[in-house]
Amino acid sequence: MREVPKAPGPFNSKLRKALRTRRLEGIRQLGIDRVVEFKFTGADGNYYLILELYAAGNVILTDSEYRIIALLRGHKFDE
Repeated sequence: MREVPKAPGPFNSKLRKALRTRRLEGIRQLGIDRVVEFKFTGADGNYYLILELYAAGNVILTDSEYRIIALLRGHKFDE
């Protein structure tokens, strides 16, 4: 049986803090890709939760200008 952590991880904590008082306003698929965007609204602006639904996918939380606030998996690119 898998061990359950006593506290949520850093990504979960940021996600909870950012979306706790927000309302889900819309859901849309981006183009024909396996990417889904959830739009959350609140008094101080919008937040977007973007799910990449493929093998090495990711979950990304952004502000209203699509600046990344938190992401589940970081990526390093070779230059």
